[in-house]
Amino acid sequence: MKTLKGIDKKLDDVCRELCKERADWTCEKCGKQFPERKGGGLDWSHFYGRRARGTRWDMDNCAAHCCGCHSWLGANPIEFGLWIEGHLGEVRKSLVMARFHRPMKFYKADKEDMLLHYQSELIILKQKRMEGKQGFVEVVNWF
Repeated sequence: MKTLKGIDKKLDDVCRELCKERADWTCEKCGKQFPERKGGGLDWSHFYGRRARGTRWDMDNCAAHCCGCHSWLGANPIEFGLWIEGHLGEVRKSLVMARFHRPMKFYKADKEDMLLHYQSELIILKQKRMEGKQGFVEVVNWF
């Protein structure tokens, strides 16, 4: 497995944290909570695997799932597809699917813009948490 470096690693780190924070550190399938807000147990789960660069950092392509639900959904693709459609709705699911099937190349400037965007979304979301906002909070997707 290739180890990510530089901006790809930074994008992974901020998107992983943003995804978990967006879900209020709660599994989006079973509702298990992770009040310590750090560490393992809650995964950055992808509908279309991270190998697909066109959707790797797409916030509509990811969810926060506990290890058990992540494993179960990965082993049951039909149920995973149904869960995705219920989670996103038919239109957003179709848009993610289209991005997945379209070859995409991100230049360094694209990745830098994406990183700044998601870092600012994370700051905004953490401010909302400090103000008492609980539960799932939508974030603005870069795509």
